[in-house]
Amino acid sequence: MDEAYNIYKTRGSAEVYNKSSQLVGEFWLIDNILINIVSRNLSSTRKENFQKLRYTLGPRGASTGKLKHEYFDTIKTVNNYEVFIHYYYNSKNKSFIIQDKQGRYKLMGSIISTETDIKKAEAFMNTLLDSITFK
Repeated sequence: MDEAYNIYKTRGSAEVYNKSSQLVGEFWLIDNILINIVSRNLSSTRKENFQKLRYTLGPRGASTGKLKHEYFDTIKTVNNYEVFIHYYYNSKNKSFIIQDKQGRYKLMGSIISTETDIKKAEAFMNTLLDSITFK
């Protein structure tokens, strides 16, 4: 957790965390991209309505006008789950929420890159999501 926290801090992603003990979830560093995934049982949390969440989290008019080239979001089905992906293109932090179709599990995750690896992080998102399965 200390190593993950240090990467968060150096990449400017840790403003909400004052110390490593505040981090939650699992962390991996793959090809200089930090991946954070937090899993939840849906019985202890609520199932997300991705359409509502999409319009709540995204900037107003994100899919049209001047922001459509600055902000990305999508809802799609991969393997046996639905995923909501959202991020600003120039941001080092890419976020996603996954729910299995049976309504049992939810994963929340982030991919945190360096400034020079932003495009690589976007490409890695699909690789990561394709590798996740619920049993």
